[in-house]
Amino acid sequence: MTRKHGDDGPPGQEPGALTGTADGRAGAGVPAETPIRRAGSSASVPLSPSQRACLARAIEGLPRRARAAFLLHRFDGLSYGEVARRLNTSPAKVERDVARGLDACRRALTPLPPAPRSTMPRSAMGV
Repeated sequence: MTRKHGDDGPPGQEPGALTGTADGRAGAGVPAETPIRRAGSSASVPLSPSQRACLARAIEGLPRRARAAFLLHRFDGLSYGEVARRLNTSPAKVERDVARGLDACRRALTPLPPAPRSTMPRSAMGV
C-alpha cells in the first residue's frame, strides 16, 4: 500500500508510523525495501536482518513525538516545515527530533568498543 503525504494512516496510528518491523510485529520499523544510505554517500548500505531489528528497536525507543517527526521526515520524505505543520510544532523542534532519531540509529549500529584491559599487573590485583 502506498501512502500519500496527506494520509495519516489507520485511525489510532500515529502519523508517519510504519508497519511491519524487522521481526514481523506491527509498529515503527525499517521496512526491508527501505534503502539505508551512509552519510555523504549516494550508495545504499546493505543491512542484515539483525541490523534492521536493531534499527527498529532504536526507532521504537524514541519518545512518541520524536519518533513521529523522524519517521515523517526520513521515511515519508516530508520537509521539516511540513512535519512541523502536521505535528503542530516548530521546524527547529522537528530538526532536533530528527537528529535525535539519527543519533539513536547510529548508536544502534555502532559496535561497542572492547572493554579496556587493565595495565595493572595481575599480582597487584590480588590474583
